[in-house]
Amino acid sequence: TCSCDDTATEGCHYLEGGNVCYDCGFDRTAVAMIGDTYYATLEEAVATGGDVILLTDYEITVSIKVQNTVSVDLNGNTLTGPDDGKANWYAFIVDGGDLTLKDTDGSGQLYAKCYGVETKSGSFTLESGSIVATKNQTVGTAIVNYGGAVFMEGGSISGADYAMYTGGYFSDAVTSITAGTIEGVVGMGDYSDK
Repeated sequence: TCSCDDTATEGCHYLEGGNVCYDCGFDRTAVAMIGDTYYATLEEAVATGGDVILLTDYEITVSIKVQNTVSVDLNGNTLTGPDDGKANWYAFIVDGGDLTLKDTDGSGQLYAKCYGVETKSGSFTLESGSIVATKNQTVGTAIVNYGGAVFMEGGSISGADYAMYTGGYFSDAVTSITAGTIEGVVGMGDYSDK
């Protein structure tokens, strides 16, 4: 019998040249999974919604827009965000949806070359895991809240410029920090007159 599960797939059995375990259905080319369904890209899984488990390190090249309810479990992996110096600066842009980021393994992180998560509307919750924002071509901020709700319930954030920036262009941005670790500056601004 197959001894594999969500995080330990060394017991899988593959036909020669095959990528899907004939006992449990695990697809070793998959990047993410929701339940028993495997996805070739994180973008596909997030668009589907639900509880997404990241199966391997992954690099985002185009910002992922969240307009549904989705939870992403880093599962001990590193998710690298984009920074093309143009439009793709954020790993995730929450615009009307609800995104939860967590790490059930304890060593997973969102490594943002510029911005980690932007919340325009909807909500973002950090339960566990870390968001590390460096400064590549522009700025480095882990979480930016321009008009939604951000809940930091655990995990850690750090940023080259800001760990978190809240307020922004809308006066109705809500930010709640109840647990977790913040390394760096938390900036607040009210630009509702723009």
